[in-house]
Amino acid sequence: MWIVLVVDVDQRRSTATRMQGDNEDYELKQMRDMAAAKKRWEALVRVILLADTLFLGAQQFGHYLQDTRSL
Repeated sequence: MWIVLVVDVDQRRSTATRMQGDNEDYELKQMRDMAAAKKRWEALVRVILLADTLFLGAQQFGHYLQDTRSL
């Protein structure tokens, strides 16, 4: 009877340790996912800013060409 009780307690400790480890793995995965998402957002913002800058530059260059042709 004692042996069964000791084994049962050990299994609960083992399960609790495993659950704590799984929780830590989950939190680590969450942190990695959040870091990856942040990098993707930063890359997207860079692309949008680059496209906007190129568009504005092309407009300015078009105005410059029109001014030089009218002279």
